[in-house]
Amino acid sequence: MTVSEADLDALVVGTGQLAATLDVSKNYVVVLTIAGILEPLKKPVSEAALPAARLRKFQAEAILRTIAAQDPLRGVRDMLSRMIHRCRAKLMDDSRPLEP
Repeated sequence: MTVSEADLDALVVGTGQLAATLDVSKNYVVVLTIAGILEPLKKPVSEAALPAARLRKFQAEAILRTIAAQDPLRGVRDMLSRMIHRCRAKLMDDSRPLEP
């Protein structure tokens, strides 16, 4: 079977598939891409996909603002309070006078 050069130029292979075919790691394929030996595929952005992507971005930012508005240190503060309470109780329990 012969393959034309145009067919080879149009061939798109994923990182994992290429790494398995060449019997190398995915990281090595990435290194080859960074070195310019392999050409990464740049997918065109559809105009119809932009509004949906913007909506997802705004939703994610809203979720992050909600999380930031909550008290993020409450769990840490509660844990430290419990630890201090346990240490105090242990010290008070062990503070009985020593016998001669």
